[in-house]
Amino acid sequence: MGAVKALCEFSLLVSQQNHSDRSLAALDNALKQFNQTKGAFQDQKMSNSAKAKVHELLARECNQLQEQKIHKIHTAMQIQLYRAENFTTSKRREFQEHLSRARQAATIWSNADRQRAIERLEHEIHQVTPTECKLFDKLFQHYERQLLQEVGTKATSP
Repeated sequence: MGAVKALCEFSLLVSQQNHSDRSLAALDNALKQFNQTKGAFQDQKMSNSAKAKVHELLARECNQLQEQKIHKIHTAMQIQLYRAENFTTSKRREFQEHLSRARQAATIWSNADRQRAIERLEHEIHQVTPTECKLFDKLFQHYERQLLQEVGTKATSP
């Protein structure tokens, strides 16, 4: 009777959709009690296929319990270590929509917008206006060409 009681208790507890620490502990205890008293069923003859099916079901249920425990511990560690919280699916969906809109806005800049952003950054970094930057680029290219010509003439002369 103990094995039947433990099996019934285990079946009822497994059928719940949500589990707490208490229900997981009760599941563990029911499974342990069943394993201790399952010898009562050994006297009955069972076909090999039925035995295999029972063992497969028990293994699957044990595996599901372990996965649930692992998931619960993993979530608790995330919350404790990373201060992460579980978000509802609506908040997650809202965040993903906001992110996709930001990505779209970042990829559809016109050349003029991109150039203005570059000029603004250059002004913030180098403290120069766009005209001063263009003048510098023009002078730099002029001196670079002049330097290349001088190097080229020195290389050809013996």
